[in-house]
Amino acid sequence: MSEKPFLPGMKLTPYGVKDDPLMGGAFVGCLYWAIRQSDVVAEFEKETGETLFQARSPTERMVDKATGREADLFARFADFVVANYWGIEGQEVDEAAR
Repeated sequence: MSEKPFLPGMKLTPYGVKDDPLMGGAFVGCLYWAIRQSDVVAEFEKETGETLFQARSPTERMVDKATGREADLFARFADFVVANYWGIEGQEVDEAAR
């Protein structure tokens, strides 16, 4: 049986959220920070070929939301943040770098 993801659609488990509920809030804060950083968003877009803040018509946005594309894109961004900024559960930590 697979473990429930931190956010629907996420494939990676953010480091620390399984053992400490407060880390979940910290990770959400990290996502909030990351999505407002133009360099982080540009790095995600370059790596994935997706555009987070693409100008779309209201009808297209409704379709994206109804089909789950909006949530899927955010889950992929969250996985990107975990892999590149936060850290993955089970990942070895270099104690000297702390």
